[in-house]
Order: sequence, then structure tokens, then C-alpha cells
Amino acid sequence: MEDFWDEYTQDQMDAVVQRFENMLEKHSHYFFDVEEFITIIDYYMDAFDYEKSQIALQYAEDQYPDNISLLLKKAQLYAHNDQTERALNILADIEQIEPNNPDISYTKGTIYSYLQKYEKAIAEYNKAILQADDVEDLYLNIASDYENLGNFAKAIEYYQKTLSENPKNDYAIVNLSMDYEYASMQAEGMSYLSNLLEQYPMQKTLWTSYGILCCSLDLYEKGLEAFDYAIALDPEDLGAVLNKGLTLSSMDRYEEAIALFKEVLRNHPGEVLCLMHIAECYENKEDYKNAEIYYKKVSQAHPGFFGAWYGLSICAYELGHLNKAIKYIQIVLDKDDSNAEAWNLYGEYLYEKNKIEEAFEAFERAHILQPDQINYFAAYLFTMIDMDKKAEAYTLIQTSLDKNPSSVSFKALYAAFLLKDGKMEEALDRLVEVLSAKVEILAEIKEYYPEMLEMKEVKDLFKIPSTKKKSK
Repeated sequence: MEDFWDEYTQDQMDAVVQRFENMLEKHSHYFFDVEEFITIIDYYMDAFDYEKSQIALQYAEDQYPDNISLLLKKAQLYAHNDQTERALNILADIEQIEPNNPDISYTKGTIYSYLQKYEKAIAEYNKAILQADDVEDLYLNIASDYENLGNFAKAIEYYQKTLSENPKNDYAIVNLSMDYEYASMQAEGMSYLSNLLEQYPMQKTLWTSYGILCCSLDLYEKGLEAFDYAIALDPEDLGAVLNKGLTLSSMDRYEEAIALFKEVLRNHPGEVLCLMHIAECYENKEDYKNAEIYYKKVSQAHPGFFGAWYGLSICAYELGHLNKAIKYIQIVLDKDDSNAEAWNLYGEYLYEKNKIEEAFEAFERAHILQPDQINYFAAYLFTMIDMDKKAEAYTLIQTSLDKNPSSVSFKALYAAFLLKDGKMEEALDRLVEVLSAKVEILAEIKEYYPEMLEMKEVKDLFKIPSTKKKSK
């Protein structure tokens, strides 16, 4: 496939584009070969600057009228400007001249992919495969379109084909490992990458991707070992270092994680992900003052980073500053009013200030945005009791149970709701139905109704040991 980007370094591309810009500024005409023009056009297209792409194409056609490569690029540009029919007509004309040119099907594929007609794109790429000598990019594009269709098994198949052509294709390695995760096939992914590592042990991206898959299965020690190999191969590999830090954090080894992230900051001052990860480590350590310091650094450098404001809200609350916590979470909602987690937290704050109706509205927003999130649904239902909307609440939860009759989560929620409403016997009957899922249910109840776990009857049912110390 004609992909001239691969033949240029970033510096070379920048130099070609700069020379073209200088020409425009001077209202002059410089000589560029076809490959350079295509590089310039692609540069602007990737930056969504279609006006400049069109200008570059016009200069190119003046120098090289009827050049097939430029006609293919012209078809792409028409498609990106929503002139699909003109684009396909150009390709049909080229097909009359060069019927066996694989670049025609390849370009059709890119056009259909851009139009989100992924099945048609895949069909065109498969036609091109039959005629092309270099199929690596075709396999890669097919894999990407299968991802867009949500067919991760087929995406995996084509990323593997890409790697059979070029085992050092980092883009394919990274996306392949992600698709194994999306498809819940981490074990198969680990096996595949392990085989590749035996052949290419010096491939740092393989080690990092292998480590990520290990960690997705909670195999943290294995993951750390893989990240260490990647770092040994390239100490400046930020991805491997950050993933190692996150893994240490997942293992509750917060001090080690913080030290690692701070070391990265010495080499990459202001690295926003490092600052966020340090803040999160401190928050997990319940060191809210230090967490607040780092969340503030992120919010000051990147005001649009919602996670920092959310973290600041949590820290303010834990440090006893409820009004400040509300102010921070309102900043999140002002920037993103579709954030269900923020609406739920806002509701909790308002509820604590005894602003029940406003809290109910916030919980309702969270539930509408994420109806399957049990915690949000619980807050919404429990607040209905306070607002004397019991009948409506019972109807809602019964409807949810009817839709999910085998869901232990909804059964446990119903039990918690009954307890909240003072109906102990009915609640215990419901809990008996979910005893087989004790660990899962107790974890969920702790999230939305921790007081329930302190009730003697519930403790007896689940055989929860008393937390009271024995008197001497």
C-alpha cells in the first residue's frame, strides 16, 4: 500500500511541511516530488485541516496532472469532505485504467472506514489483500475495523496476522493485548505474547503488554517482573514505568509507587498522569493532606482534568470541609453534567447537609445516567423513603427484580431497602436467598448501606464476627 509516512522520520516530515508553508508565505512555487506532496497532504488531513490539504493537492496536481497516487489521495480528501459520491467516482475511473491496482480497494476501504461503514471497509481491504505484496497495513486496518464493530475475537485474529508480517509492530501489540482484555481472553493473550517473547525477548512493548495482561488477572508479581524487563531494555519507557507504579499501588505498596512516580517527575516535570497517580496513592493511604497537594497541582496545570477536581472534593470532605467538597464537585458537574459518579457524590454531600430534595434530584440524575449501577440505584431508593415516596420506590425495585430475577445484587438491595424501611423479617427472608453469594453481597452492602452489617440479625445470618473487644 502506498504509505509514504513510513518512509519519513518525524523531522523529515516536519521539514517537508515547513518548506511547503514557506512557499505559501512567499507566494512562490517550489519543487516537491509526488511522495513529498502526499506526505504534506496526509499531514494536514491528520490535523483535520482539509483546506490546507486541498491547497497542497492543487499544487501537486499542477505539477503532476493525472498521477494515480494523487488521484487516490484526491478521492480520500473528497470523502473526508463528505463528498463520497465524487470520491467513489474517481476510484471507478482509476479502476478502468488500472483494474489490478490494490491501492484502489485500499482507498475504498479507508473511505468506508471513515464513513463508519466498517463491513464494507473490511470487504475492500480483503480484495486488496488478494492483489497486494505488502499486506501488513491491510491486516492492521481490518483489525481496527473489527474493533469498531465490537468483534474483538476477529480483531485479535487480524492483529496476529499483522504481527506474523511484522512482529515489531508496536501498534498491533498494544491493541492486541487490549482486545484480549476486552474479550476476557487474558490467559490466551498471555500465552500468545509469551510465545512471541521467546522469539523476540528484546521487544520492550511485548514485555509491557504482557505485564498489563498479567495484572488484569491480578498476577501482580508476574506483571512487575515483565515491567522490569521492559524498563531494563529502555529506562525511559514511560509506559512501562507508569504501569509498574500502578501495579505497586494495586498491591497496596503505596510508598514504593509514590517513590517511583516521583522519580519519573524528576525526568518529566509536570507529567500529569504521575501527579494524578501520586495523589491517588496518598488518597488510598488516607493521607488526604498530601493527596490534596498533588490534586491541586494537576488542577492548576490542567483545569480540564476532571479527576483532579473529583479527588479534591473527596479530600476536602475527609478533612472535614463539606462546603469546599461541594464546591469542587460542582466544578466537575459544570464541566461534565453527564458524570454519574459526580452526581451521586454531590447527592451524598447534599444529603449530609439535610437538603433531601436536592439530594434526591442528584441521586436521580446519577441513576438515569447509569441505571445498572447498584450503588446509585440504592441511594435513589433510600432517599425516596425520606421523601415519603415508598410506594413508588417499591414499584421501582420490584420492576428491577422482575427484569433481573436471578440477580443476587438486586435481591440484596431489596433486602437492604426493606431494612431501611424497618421490615426486618421480610428483609431476612430476602437475604436467605443470597447466602450462597455471601462475599459478593457483603461487599456490595458495605458500599451502599454499611449500617446494615452492624445489625445483630444480619450478623447472625451471615455469621459476621462481632467487632467488640472481649473484657478482661
